[in-house]
Amino acid sequence: MRRDFHKPPAVEHSVDRLLVGLVAGDASRLRQADSRSLGRLHNFDPRDKEAASIWDTVKDAKPPMIIVEWKFFMGAVGVATLFLVAWA
Repeated sequence: MRRDFHKPPAVEHSVDRLLVGLVAGDASRLRQADSRSLGRLHNFDPRDKEAASIWDTVKDAKPPMIIVEWKFFMGAVGVATLFLVAWA
């Protein structure tokens, strides 16, 4: 933890973050299973999104839609420019 996050937990000898890796399967089912397990251990409702936040790095790694649309737009401008130059 100290190596990865450079910040120790608030209470010494405790854990404030878990890193879970998914080799294959459905990430949403893993998040639900994690919430259920933590809820059972620490007495909170697993459906409560504020009780234990889960950061899905796979979902966040996908580019925003505006970037994808911008690439298509710039590609269309490039193709149109090539046609105009070739026609002139």
